[in-house]
Amino acid sequence: MATTTIKVDTRLRDRIVEISQDFGAGSIAETLERLIDEHEAHAAVAAYEALRADPDEWADYRNELSEWNAVTADGLRSR
Repeated sequence: MATTTIKVDTRLRDRIVEISQDFGAGSIAETLERLIDEHEAHAAVAAYEALRADPDEWADYRNELSEWNAVTADGLRSR
């Protein structure tokens, strides 16, 4: 994996190190990966919440899922 250097002020670096210790991560890179993963998971949950807030869009989404489930025939039940 290629690496690079980024410039951050020491206050930010120290905050990342503190978070790294809270996570039990071995490096700042691992901490940043975890923070990015958590951010992306949060964004996905927020997108589903926004979709559920619109009954018509949610119904369309559920109908499309049903259509794909019929095509894949994976045997998994719908919720």
